[in-house]
Amino acid sequence: MKDFSEGCTVSGFARHLLLKIDDLWLFYLSSALTVPCLALLFAWASFRRSHRFRFPVVLAAIFALGLLPQTWTMAHYAAPATGLLFLFVVQGTRYLRLWQRRENGMGATLVRTIPVVLTAMIVLRVAAAAGHIPIEQPWPRGNLERAAISRTLATVTGHHLVFVAYSSNHDINQEWVYNRADIDDSPIVWARDMGDSENRKLIQYFGDRHVWRLSPDQQPVVLAPYSPAPSQ
Repeated sequence: MKDFSEGCTVSGFARHLLLKIDDLWLFYLSSALTVPCLALLFAWASFRRSHRFRFPVVLAAIFALGLLPQTWTMAHYAAPATGLLFLFVVQGTRYLRLWQRRENGMGATLVRTIPVVLTAMIVLRVAAAAGHIPIEQPWPRGNLERAAISRTLATVTGHHLVFVAYSSNHDINQEWVYNRADIDDSPIVWARDMGDSENRKLIQYFGDRHVWRLSPDQQPVVLAPYSPAPSQ
């Protein structure tokens, strides 16, 4: 896998680590809750002397080490540590509350601002959802090219067998080969191209179907009647 191979190098590991941190930060903290975390870092000298927080710090370090070797890390992988994370947020808020700047309660003002900002973000998202206003990147809508090819094949009389020939740099998140539960009666059967000798077994099993070879990694996607590959 390309991502796994990159993660085995120092530069690739560092790049993946930054992507993980960015994803987790956006999901769990974002801008408003970053302020208490920064306050905790600035107050680290006092924080590390707290005997009550030695165990949470060790636990967080062990959990972080467990996530490091993961090639692909999604936000919910860190869900078991959510309570631990917000323990640090609360502690950072305590230190921030005590921050004084030129005799003014700057820290207290920032602490009062945080719930206001969080409430405003909730109101904004609810209002955007109610008004059907897109305020973030749209979620992927799935493999639309596969759906288009399925519609095209549906116009051709008979059933079909489609061999999908992936290239070496195929995006594993863009899957083409999956079928209905009742494969034998499916109008279209999708299968990976395993070479002519192995493909022939499926062709013989589904003897009454139109057979196709699909190259999904070419642009545009190529669908052509199946023919054995030329001899090497």
